Amino acid sequence: MQKLTLLVLVAILQSASFAGLHFRICEADGINPYNGRDVMVGEKLVVYARCDSTNYAGGGVFVGGDSRNIASVCARDQDPNSINAAGSHFVNAGETARVIQWEDSVISGCDLYGSDILSVPGDWFVVDYFADGIGSAQLDFYDYSDSCDFPVSSLTIAQVTSRDVNDDGHVNNLDYSIFSSYFDTQNCADPNGCGRCDLDNDADVDFVDVLMMWDYWLCTDICEQPMDETLRYRIVDEFGENMISMLTNESRRFFVELDYTDANDVDVFDLEIIMDDVSLGIIDNRAIDPNNANYTAQMLAQPILLGGWANGYSQTQAISFWAASLSSINEGSVASFIYTCNSTELQRLRVQNRSSSSGGVIVYPASEDLVINSPTASQATESATEANSQSSITSESENIDIEALRYFLDNAYADSPDLQSSFTQQQWNDFRQDVLNNYYENYSN
Repeated sequence: MQKLTLLVLVAILQSASFAGLHFRICEADGINPYNGRDVMVGEKLVVYARCDSTNYAGGGVFVGGDSRNIASVCARDQDPNSINAAGSHFVNAGETARVIQWEDSVISGCDLYGSDILSVPGDWFVVDYFADGIGSAQLDFYDYSDSCDFPVSSLTIAQVTSRDVNDDGHVNNLDYSIFSSYFDTQNCADPNGCGRCDLDNDADVDFVDVLMMWDYWLCTDICEQPMDETLRYRIVDEFGENMISMLTNESRRFFVELDYTDANDVDVFDLEIIMDDVSLGIIDNRAIDPNNANYTAQMLAQPILLGGWANGYSQTQAISFWAASLSSINEGSVASFIYTCNSTELQRLRVQNRSSSSGGVIVYPASEDLVINSPTASQATESATEANSQSSITSESENIDIEALRYFLDNAYADSPDLQSSFTQQQWNDFRQDVLNNYYENYSN
């Protein structure tokens, strides 16, 4: 009876002038376009249907055949007392718009019917697609101005094992902590064994599973919890300073440091280095390319199981760093990048903690910004002249002990774990030589 009612409704609507529908698919947020990636079981996609006319328009979104066993299309706010799902049609679709969810022995999904009464061009309909099982599902789109029997287009969606092992709707540090506890486990009895961490179903939890999980690292919410002052991320220069000066067009390497001031630690982090104003400078965020070693960023965290960098989340011009370890990550420099100053305005680089954890517990480290003052060329020249004048006075009135200076430079690196974590021995040797060369150039007779 329901099927007959639908066919009659379609026949009535087809007697009018039909406009066409255009479909698009977004991620679960309903904003970001779906890019064809593999979809985890349990995930949702959002399907919109748009009409660019004010005439009648109708269509449908369905899954058929074996796809019905692993995927479903659902209308929003289905009224059990009617055949209309009011939450799946927008005001744009007109006063008498209807969305009807139904299924038979062949297909299941939603019919979409617009109206020519008070309708306006725009998004008319929205329905949700759910990945219910592993496999390839076909999603079919019908435009009834073209055909009621054949889809105008179809999309195949690859559905894979969920990485949300604790079923809280997110793939984040909590899942990783469970995952790390099962790492290197053998003889997993079934896909639900080993805490559901055997993602490739080969009876163990190994590096292949680690890489599969990392592909779906979905934590995107910026932490806005009270900061833990015993943990701190800092952006500093090679001397550990975060209040510096740079000339326009000058490029320098900066370091992201992790400091512990208590027993707390971090074993997983996901950070973004952002700029207050992207027009004032450039962060080199080129990714690792095995065929072209022109990237400059570095992952320095130790020890780590996985780590890397990419362009930013909130700013594409920014850079993000992530790392995960099976134990505490060492204090000191955990990453570095090259920044080029493009302006004489005051600049600020910030550490944005997207996610950090310790032993599976989310932590909220404090952070310190890097502030860059960029003097004009004339200001820099004046400063240099003043500095040279002061140096001349100092060199005449004070007798610098070169042997004491050399002794200090030779021993400072060996006695300072902070220096060792920030610079290699070769980098320190180069710095030492530059200091001595500067002495000989300015103070020696």
